[in-house]
Amino acid sequence: MSALYNWADLAQTIDVKLDTVDMAAFMALDPKDQESHPVGKMIEAVGSEVRRAKAREAVETARREVLPFVVMSENDIQNLPSPQWLVEGLIQESTICMLAGPGGLGKSFLALGIARAMASGGPFFGKKTQQGKTLYVVGEGAAAFGDRTRAWDEAHPTLQVPADGIAYVTQGVNLKDPVSVETLATMVADGDYSLVILDTLSQLAYLDNENNNAEVALTFRAIKSIRDAREGTTVLVLDHTPVNGGKVRGATSKRDNSDTVIMAIPVGEKGEDGFSLSTQNDDGGKQKDGAAFAWHGFALQSVGKSAIVVNNGGKRPMSPYWEKCLKALQTGPQSASQLRDACGIEGDMRTGEGKRLGREVEHWLRDELITKSDSKTRPVYSLSTQAEAVLA
Repeated sequence: MSALYNWADLAQTIDVKLDTVDMAAFMALDPKDQESHPVGKMIEAVGSEVRRAKAREAVETARREVLPFVVMSENDIQNLPSPQWLVEGLIQESTICMLAGPGGLGKSFLALGIARAMASGGPFFGKKTQQGKTLYVVGEGAAAFGDRTRAWDEAHPTLQVPADGIAYVTQGVNLKDPVSVETLATMVADGDYSLVILDTLSQLAYLDNENNNAEVALTFRAIKSIRDAREGTTVLVLDHTPVNGGKVRGATSKRDNSDTVIMAIPVGEKGEDGFSLSTQNDDGGKQKDGAAFAWHGFALQSVGKSAIVVNNGGKRPMSPYWEKCLKALQTGPQSASQLRDACGIEGDMRTGEGKRLGREVEHWLRDELITKSDSKTRPVYSLSTQAEAVLA
C-alpha cells in the first residue's frame, strides 16, 4: 500500500493530521493489518477514487477526440461491397452481435461451436462459415473449456481446428478500463482475429448499473473500438435474459448498440426441451442487414466429460403446453383465457407462466399450427388446416 501513494498528500486529502497519527507505527504494521487499520481503510478509499477519476478522465478524453469526416458520393456508397457473412444468415462481419438467453441454456457451448467451425472452415449446422481465427475472452468458467473443446472435436472428427485457430483470454479484461480495452484491441489487430467472443458481458463490463443507458452505451463504445481495431472483425457478446426467457436484460442501449441480437429461447419451462434461436423482433431479436430468422431444434448433448450443442434438423420441440391446448382446440375455437384454463394457469398472459404460454401461442401462429380471428377485443384461436391434416 505504501508504495502506491504519497502519504502526506493523502493524509491531507482525508483530513487526517499527521501529528495525531503515529505514521511510523502504522507503516511498521503487517500489510494485512494496514488494510484493516482505520487510516489504511481511508487511504485505500481515496486511492480507489483517484483511480476511478483517472479512468473517467480517460474515457471523456476519448469521447472528445474529433475524427476527420469521410464524405462519400452516392456512387461511392452504391459501390461499397455488401456485408459478408461469417456464419451464413447468422453473423455478419464488421458487426457487434449479441447472443442472449437464460443462464445454463448453452450459449457458451454454442459460441464455442461457432468459433471452432470458423477455425476449421467447416459448416455450422449446415451453414457456411468464413474461415478465420477467434479470440475468445472467457469471463467465467475457464477451467471447463478444455473438456468442452475435446467434446466438440470428438463429435466432429472430420473438422480440424488449427493450433492457432482460437486463442483464449482468461483474465485481465475490464471493458471499463481504457488501458484494458486498448490492450485487447491491439491483440485483435496483431493476431488477425475475425471474431472476438466476450463471454459474458456481466463478467467483463464491471457495470455499476446495467439498467443505466449512458453507462451501457460507454461499454459498447469500448466494444466498438475492439471491433474497429481490424477491418472485418465481428464481436459476439454473450449476455443474459431473465430465467424465464424474455428480452435482453437491463438497459435498452444494449440492443440499440448491437447490429444483430440473437435470442436463445428456452423450450419448456427452463429449457429442458432444448432451445431455439431467433432474430425476429417479436422474440426480442434484431437483424440489421439481413432477413430475420427463427431456427429451432437446438439442445445440449453430453459428450465425454462435457457437452456440445446439437440440432435435430430445425424442428421446434413442442412445449408441454401444446398437448394441453391441442385437446382444447380439438373441441373448437378457444379464447386466450380458455387456453390458460386448459393449461391450469392463473392470471393473464403478461406475467409468469401466462407470459410463457403467450410466447408459445405466438410461435404456433408463426408455424401455422393455429390461426387467430380478427376480433380485436376477444380473439379466438383455432387449429389450422395444416395442423388438422397432420393430426388426421
